[in-house]
Amino acid sequence: MKILILCSNYEPGGAQRAAIRLNRQLAKQDGFSSELIFFHPKSPLFAEDTPKLIYEQRINSPKAFLDFLRKLDRKMKQAKPDVVLTLLPFANIIGQLVALRHRVPKRVASHRNISDKELAGLQKIVDRSWARWGIYTHITAVSESTKNSFSYYGEKAFRKITVVNNGLNFIPSTKSKKTCREKFGLPQNEFIVGNIGRMVKQKNQQLLIHILPSLKDIVLVIIGKGELESSLKNLADELGVSKRLKIIPELNANDIPDFYKAIDIFAMPSLFEGLSNALIEALAAGLPIVSSDVDSQKDVLTRVDGLKAGVLAPTSDLAKWVKSIQRIKANPILRSQLENCALARAKDFSIEQMTTGFIKSFQ
Repeated sequence: MKILILCSNYEPGGAQRAAIRLNRQLAKQDGFSSELIFFHPKSPLFAEDTPKLIYEQRINSPKAFLDFLRKLDRKMKQAKPDVVLTLLPFANIIGQLVALRHRVPKRVASHRNISDKELAGLQKIVDRSWARWGIYTHITAVSESTKNSFSYYGEKAFRKITVVNNGLNFIPSTKSKKTCREKFGLPQNEFIVGNIGRMVKQKNQQLLIHILPSLKDIVLVIIGKGELESSLKNLADELGVSKRLKIIPELNANDIPDFYKAIDIFAMPSLFEGLSNALIEALAAGLPIVSSDVDSQKDVLTRVDGLKAGVLAPTSDLAKWVKSIQRIKANPILRSQLENCALARAKDFSIEQMTTGFIKSFQ
């Protein structure tokens, strides 16, 4: 079976990393061949893999869009895939329409976030039409909460949606905490709260800076870049905590396990997520976790048997965030319990399970 994976843009996001992992894993499966292509580059800093691109520059004009369409059409004709799998709205809508034009029999659209955050306006109307009219023959959602957000598709189209969780082949660092802290220039004797994520409104890192004055003996380390970087630094200056905030730009994938080993708690106050790769990585690293209580985070941190693999707190309740972090810091037994629960839950998010889920959606 020949599979063509299309992803909207090449940048350091969860969908892009999931596509790269899936493509590598499918290449190991008997009877499958897979090719991953991104529509266009968005971030020159993302270099997890050497990408194949439909269009070498950003698509930022009508002329560029028409040129891109011609190249995508040509690629679809040359590839002759049995399956086209698309990730992110632009790829879903445009990629699957071109796949239909070339009579690709299996056209799988993958939703990576809840509908209100992934789609808006005309895009949302077109996506729903594609689902109802059969332009999408199959649909996957990255979590139960993501799936449920598409209930407005109508009963027939909604039944097409299957949940395929993100999966990782995360290998925890075998280095000592001391070595990992030295690597990133972090203090050896401080209690460190860590976060990974693009510095955008969705990730809500300002919450962590707002509570830092109440966490007197704690250092906050954020891995990421983005449009809010300057405002986050300014906020830290205003609150007098800039000396206890360290921002590290995007890490190479090989360095991420060492970062998790270097910190004591992983904190994730996102306003919304589809299914966070960083949260799953933190589970696999065996870290105590404090997370926002949005549905997708609950999906990840709660097992079927009700076991909680982390502490959930509303983003509106800063006092609970402070109390949760202080309680974990002060209680080694609780820390150990959360670490064990995290490792147990991480087993439900393997790369093998993700690959099997997508293969089932093709069949």
